[in-house]
Amino acid sequence: LGAIGRRVENQLAAFTDVGLLKRAPESPPTEPAVAPSDERPRRVAPHDYTQPLEQRARSYLDINCAHCHRLGGVGGRTQFQMIESLPLARTGLINGTPLVPLLGPDARVVAPGAPERSELLHRLLLKEGGRMPLIGGEKTDDEGVDLIRRWIASMVP
Repeated sequence: LGAIGRRVENQLAAFTDVGLLKRAPESPPTEPAVAPSDERPRRVAPHDYTQPLEQRARSYLDINCAHCHRLGGVGGRTQFQMIESLPLARTGLINGTPLVPLLGPDARVVAPGAPERSELLHRLLLKEGGRMPLIGGEKTDDEGVDLIRRWIASMVP
């Protein structure tokens, strides 16, 4: 949804109405089926401590990582997705095997309860050579790293 003048409406519908699109797309062809928009989780500010830890962590990953780490994402050579609207069980993050396991053969994308075995956290901490996010990150986001570490540690193995 977006503001158009003083109206708030679906932007694709509005663009179709004014002739910018021939018709609104039904859904992106590379994305899996997701819940209707009114049933999807809403992103929250990752450092809004009034929100649940998992929702803050998933919002952080969606904002910072999902543009690549999704089906058909640019540069995302992964078998997992970080799209917040997908149920966590369908993302491939939990106990997923990294394509390039920098932490060794026992590494998992996210190893519940074990941040030290979680490739996701390790990639956020790297200074070079596999660092994530790949673009725009010369400085480690310490608050983001702490959020992801606490989220992984909170999971039941």
